[in-house]
Amino acid sequence: VIVTVGFALGDATIEAATNNPDINFIGVDQFQVETLPNLTGLVFHEDQSGYLAGALAAHLSETGTIAAVLGTDLVPPVVAFNEGYLAGAAAVNPDINIISTYHPGGLDVAFVDPEWGAATARQALDQGADVVFGAGGITGNGALQEVAAAADAGNTVFCIGVDTDQ
Repeated sequence: VIVTVGFALGDATIEAATNNPDINFIGVDQFQVETLPNLTGLVFHEDQSGYLAGALAAHLSETGTIAAVLGTDLVPPVVAFNEGYLAGAAAVNPDINIISTYHPGGLDVAFVDPEWGAATARQALDQGADVVFGAGGITGNGALQEVAAAADAGNTVFCIGVDTDQ
């Protein structure tokens, strides 16, 4: 069994499975449109985990302002994370102020830009956010590191992460 991880490897996984019919493949975070007997796509309900993150963020927030620092909106799972986050936060506090920011770059940079993630988180903190959700690979990790630094400096702030080791 060969396991590939990430939406960016979807086409390569299909090609490899097609060329190697005697080997089983699992594509994690890959919706497989093509049906192959040796390929299984494993997908998640990002909106549901985003909802839980949003509900937690709204519950933790003392300022009434929370934020999300996200990869590109060109990737449907990232949009689902955000939509769930917005809905979960609003379910806990209908008056919550949410600063939600997608990375403006393309797929080549949107998930590997920790500097942008940190700067965007800093802007949200400066605007009163006290909980930041980072959903964007290494970019999201940059946001979480910025929030952690703010917490180390004595601020009461929290971060919620997803999708990479944090």
